[in-house]
Amino acid sequence: MKKMLVIAALICLGIVITSASGVFAEDCNVTKDGTLYVSPTNLQFYLSQEQMDQPNPITVRIGGYAEAIDDGCSTTTNWGESTDFCWTATKNKQWILFNGSNSSVVSSTSGSGYINVGIDPTQLFPYQDSNTTMVYEGNITIVSNLTNYPTKTIFIKVYVNAVREAGEMSLSTTDWLNLTLNVPIAYNQSGALYILMEHPSLAPGQVFAYRLDEDGNPTFTLFSEWGVPVSGAEELYYAENVQNTPIAIPFSSGSNSYTVPYGVQTLESNSTLSPNIKAYIPVAFGKGLRMVGMEGDMIIRAVVGDPDDIANYDSWKELLYYVVHVYSITGDWVVTENFQGESFTYIDPVTGTVYPLYLREDRGTLSADWQTSTVYPAMGFTLQYANSADQVCNTMAIQGHRFEVTSCAQKGGYDLYFSQNSIFGMMDYYYHINSPENPGEGYIEGTWQWRYSGWPEWSIPETFTAVKNEVEITPDPNDNLYYANGTYNGVGTQFIVDTGASIVTIQGDANEFAAKGWNCDLNTIQEVVAANGGTISGYICYLDITLENRITVEDVPCFVSTSNAMNLLGDTFLSQIHVTIGGDGRMILSR
Repeated sequence: MKKMLVIAALICLGIVITSASGVFAEDCNVTKDGTLYVSPTNLQFYLSQEQMDQPNPITVRIGGYAEAIDDGCSTTTNWGESTDFCWTATKNKQWILFNGSNSSVVSSTSGSGYINVGIDPTQLFPYQDSNTTMVYEGNITIVSNLTNYPTKTIFIKVYVNAVREAGEMSLSTTDWLNLTLNVPIAYNQSGALYILMEHPSLAPGQVFAYRLDEDGNPTFTLFSEWGVPVSGAEELYYAENVQNTPIAIPFSSGSNSYTVPYGVQTLESNSTLSPNIKAYIPVAFGKGLRMVGMEGDMIIRAVVGDPDDIANYDSWKELLYYVVHVYSITGDWVVTENFQGESFTYIDPVTGTVYPLYLREDRGTLSADWQTSTVYPAMGFTLQYANSADQVCNTMAIQGHRFEVTSCAQKGGYDLYFSQNSIFGMMDYYYHINSPENPGEGYIEGTWQWRYSGWPEWSIPETFTAVKNEVEITPDPNDNLYYANGTYNGVGTQFIVDTGASIVTIQGDANEFAAKGWNCDLNTIQEVVAANGGTISGYICYLDITLENRITVEDVPCFVSTSNAMNLLGDTFLSQIHVTIGGDGRMILSR
């Protein structure tokens, strides 16, 4: 049934091939029912005279959502279901960067996507006065073929020598968040202080105000949706007036790190800090919230604004920007374990076959699988959060989203249990996976134990380590494309990895593939439109694709045609793995 739906969807989309990148999508000249959404639509970058480094880019996500309609091809039953569409992004300033490039236009014919927006400091005018904040403004225009709000504008501001601090940290989902955010302020700062949090991958377009209730417990309340403040947002401030808020003296020694009311004491300047920063307001953020279900980036902002004019974004002053990167345990992990003084890695020394431990985590739902051999496959997996059964904690949920953050003070990590037959009979295994010390670096460790099934006692704990089974690719300097070696159904090839393509394309004859016993639908000819206006005929085959002998996805829908000019990895493969593109352009593919 799933394969039939894929075929029907491809027919309805009217797939197009563009000669530039081999992307498949619908005809971009045809208007499509749906609404264009872009988030965020206001970007801010900050520079100081002492630090001319290029600031980290900001990811802007672009999506199209359909209303409940029946167009004869598919029925949309829920508001907000994504739809395929075409969009183009253009900029009005040379100093704006698209995906690290000076390109003036970015186009997509594959539906929802993203742009990493950055700035090039060398394109800005030289600084004139280190004590004066200068603002440079630009914008990006997104134009789509959707019917509702087909055009969106992203406003960009670059502050030079502004009163602002930025930071970031990495946590795993079993860690607890307990931050002290020191919000920088100046003597001429006035207005209400708002601590805002957003989680684009979990709650796109929504921003929450962070506050403490009367018992000192953290609360999150919806502040705005798609850039529009909700009713009552003006009352969701953290501090009503920064002029009367206790502050920390940033220039005193550690022994005098007390707080004083704002404006009572004259603070001496410090040449190592921005001359605009006079003091800090300490904000306790999180207070021990467990990050279960929070994988992705949590973005925290501190802004000062006028509660009586909350919708006037131009009057807001952003004082702090902080990103918490929350990593899940999801991945294919190659395990090396110690046993009685020796180390064993789960890679067949003769064939080179890798036996990875498959761990999956999605918003608090855990699963695992590990076939350590074809003779004695493992079974009965149970993966759970450490201490999840016996801990007693306060829980809370962010409005409208099914996940919980938990406040307690117990050790984190994951517990994995499974059984496996052997020449000695049925054996039980228990692996405790520590909360990663450096989440996101593809390395975990812990302890493992065994026992004969039915025995009450476990063996003495031994240690193990594991590295993520992933593929890392850098763009080719000649054409800026990502190439990866791999196979489809065992046939060696070189793929071009294209995150904007909607389907995997294979250059070949589907009739020959079917004659080999491969799973191809030869009953329906796919007619697709190429960028030159011609058509390409082909079929859908379901193939097993492996990259670099590390990542395998089975039963991938692929458009197979002798007219295909290249083998292209598109969304039918990439949507089933994790794709990360770093600031240096490296692409990391993992499971």
